[in-house]
Amino acid sequence: MNSIKLISFLFFGLTSVLTHAQDEYHQDLVNQLSSTFGLEDPVYVLFNTEAAINETAYIYGDASREFQISEDLGFTFADVVVRSAGANPWDAGIGINNQTAIAAGDVVLVHFWMKRSSDTGSVNIFMENGETFEKEFFNQLSITSDWTEYFVPFKSVNAYPIGAMTLGFHIANEEQAIQIGGYTALNFGNIDISTVPNSFSPANYIGYESDAAWRSEAADRIEELRKVNLDILVKDAAGNPLKDVEVKVEMLKHDFGFGSAFAMSRFPNNRTFNQTYLDKITNLDGNGHGFNVGVSENALKWDGWEEEWIGTPEETISAFQWLDDNDIEMRGHVLVWPGFGNLPNDIEQNQNSIAYIKDRISSRLTSMLTNTVLGDLVNDWDILNEITTNRDLESVFSQDPAYESGRELYSEILTEAKALAPEKEFYINDYITLSGGGSSVAVIDRYKSYLDEMAMGETPFDGIGFQCHIGSIPTSIIKIKETLDDFSARYNVPFKITEYDIEPSVDEQTQANYLNDFLTMVFSHPAVESFIMWGFWDDNHWKNNAPMFRSDWSLKPSGEVFINKVFDEWWTNETGTTDENGLFQPRAFKGDYIITVSQGEQIFEVLVNAIDDMQVDIETDFTSSTLDPVLQEIEVYPNPSNGRFQIKLPNHLIQVSLDIFDVTGKLIISKPSISQTDEIILDKNGLYQMRFVSGNNIGFKSVFVNF
Repeated sequence: MNSIKLISFLFFGLTSVLTHAQDEYHQDLVNQLSSTFGLEDPVYVLFNTEAAINETAYIYGDASREFQISEDLGFTFADVVVRSAGANPWDAGIGINNQTAIAAGDVVLVHFWMKRSSDTGSVNIFMENGETFEKEFFNQLSITSDWTEYFVPFKSVNAYPIGAMTLGFHIANEEQAIQIGGYTALNFGNIDISTVPNSFSPANYIGYESDAAWRSEAADRIEELRKVNLDILVKDAAGNPLKDVEVKVEMLKHDFGFGSAFAMSRFPNNRTFNQTYLDKITNLDGNGHGFNVGVSENALKWDGWEEEWIGTPEETISAFQWLDDNDIEMRGHVLVWPGFGNLPNDIEQNQNSIAYIKDRISSRLTSMLTNTVLGDLVNDWDILNEITTNRDLESVFSQDPAYESGRELYSEILTEAKALAPEKEFYINDYITLSGGGSSVAVIDRYKSYLDEMAMGETPFDGIGFQCHIGSIPTSIIKIKETLDDFSARYNVPFKITEYDIEPSVDEQTQANYLNDFLTMVFSHPAVESFIMWGFWDDNHWKNNAPMFRSDWSLKPSGEVFINKVFDEWWTNETGTTDENGLFQPRAFKGDYIITVSQGEQIFEVLVNAIDDMQVDIETDFTSSTLDPVLQEIEVYPNPSNGRFQIKLPNHLIQVSLDIFDVTGKLIISKPSISQTDEIILDKNGLYQMRFVSGNNIGFKSVFVNF
């Protein structure tokens, strides 16, 4: 790609000049530490430019490296290849010595990014005395396949003059290919080390405190934004309000989306069908409450769909149908992911033909958006994914005279998609803002500039997806809100949290605490419409660390948090009685409800979608009479009956009327007066309800007929 350039070692002849001016990477880092953690005025332990650090750092053992500058990522990184594992981890390594003195008690913060391109990867991180090898810090790190930001602080036990400390990595743990970027070290002097971010002690993320001010503010927003007033008015057939009628309000489904990515192969008749997997989707808590939204993890990706990674298109569609049958609204992920590694191979092979690529994109959009089944089952799509770091199509199209930046392609894709499916919503999805603590200011600003271009185009995007793959230092809760506020003010479109998970290096209890806080913040934000985790079971999770269930289906602490928040704290089940005006007035979370009103054994049920303050008028065939305990003593025998039964009245009752209703509420028999000798005959099996009225008093009985 144009944005990545190989660095010649001759370049580093300029080091003595470059070190006089702090580079953009270091300035962004210092600004981030100041704004997020309140850390000020660091002394550079190494240099204040990446160029100088990379030129000075050495590599040894059976390993090689090649530096690259990535404008996409915002830092310089080294491609490191370890050709063979050593007898000891330190048989190959990378190191650099301190360029400024360190006093005993100084807190030094080492910062870097790392990922692997081999199947596995691990390194040992160390800061040590260069002569005695006495360690100030040492830890082994298992490397993930995505870029992860690391903060490693230590409080120096000893004093180190210039050149006396060595900082770096032992890399001979195994044969591997890894990338290390943005390596630097900052000295904050003799401060409290607990105030410094620490990838190996993530519990004290910003905003974790139980009395943090954001908590009450979020609770107030939830009360205002996520709840409505229900005025339930119960009347009799004549329209008179009924007093003292029992009303039960039971929530069935949230209006806000709570969901997960799903593995399509796990569904009935597909390759790795798993009944427990399906049962959990609809019954997470054992009480029948499950996810209400979801997304396919890989099955709809362009190359995954065409190459049938997860299953045939028919199998994928059948999984979507199952989810729709179970009232789970599905998103589509993803229409175009514009990096060659995430596109069908023929796109890269034909990168010199704009016409070929445009035709393939048009065919892709048409086939997915006009699919006769998916068209009905998929409500919104990630139309573009990770455009800030996947820039191959942008680069290809920028070579054509008809395009300036190449990103004009994105607006064309939006326009074509909207023409094909005007009723669908199209989201731009990315990770750089909130995942792993958030990227550099420069990268986020570039993302905004790309969004600005599309927002001002012929067909703007409909929403923004925030992936939220949370790193080893959980992203500041305060930063979550600030970022959502910033993007909401700028674009005024709905947001979805699309791919939530957290690094497995974070202990389970901290994962649970963070999920509790993260859910609270996003549920309280007016722009956010749904929260989707990127898988809910460890055995179907890209990092084997899903938020809810372990491999054996035991519930994790973060799973308990999810269930408690979504189906308890933010769930409305209320029972009460109508007042003298026939009203019961609960305040309820927005969603679908079944409202049951009952008087004696007589019951009426109404389904309601409550997303705004509303009055629900329920007209019953109850009278406004008082429920009489004497009438309740009327005996019906035999019961169950073969269709013939008698009614025994208390002795003092003279004038009693009788109405009999079938199970549908239809009036079957009406007698203005009954006596002790009356025999009632019913000719069909079933459950019947009898209403007795004497003056202003009323009573109810049921009888079961079985021939």
